[in-house]
Amino acid sequence: MSGFLRISLLVLFAVVSTGLVAQAQECPGRDLDDDCAVGISDLVEFGMQWLSPGGSANFDGLGDVDINDFVRLAADWGVHVPLVINEFMANNDDFYLDPAGDDDDWIEIYNYGDTAIDMAGMHLTDDLLVPDKWVVPTGLGDASI
Repeated sequence: MSGFLRISLLVLFAVVSTGLVAQAQECPGRDLDDDCAVGISDLVEFGMQWLSPGGSANFDGLGDVDINDFVRLAADWGVHVPLVINEFMANNDDFYLDPAGDDDDWIEIYNYGDTAIDMAGMHLTDDLLVPDKWVVPTGLGDASI
């Protein structure tokens, strides 16, 4: 497949500047805030769990959240999925009809990485409080970019 994939959406994709919210096995294992990148908000969450038993930041599963877990968090710092929203149509109104003749809103996603990424099961949203507002279907064929 080419590096582009058009996805028909029924929602206005208003949060383009925040990029793609994705959930898939390609996300770093120590992503505490589910944005597919280990960054400052993950560090804040990690700090809130520091020296506490259990919790999602207890990566080694031993005792409390401690320096050993921090080393694991640091190993994933900056790791992310190389997908970006490249183009979008938020108010189609008969401008572009899909193969079924519908004028749904749509986005175009570009993979700037070197390897294909299967988007099946990843999430898109325009509301960060509802991260799984639209899920790329699984089992319907190849969803790789």
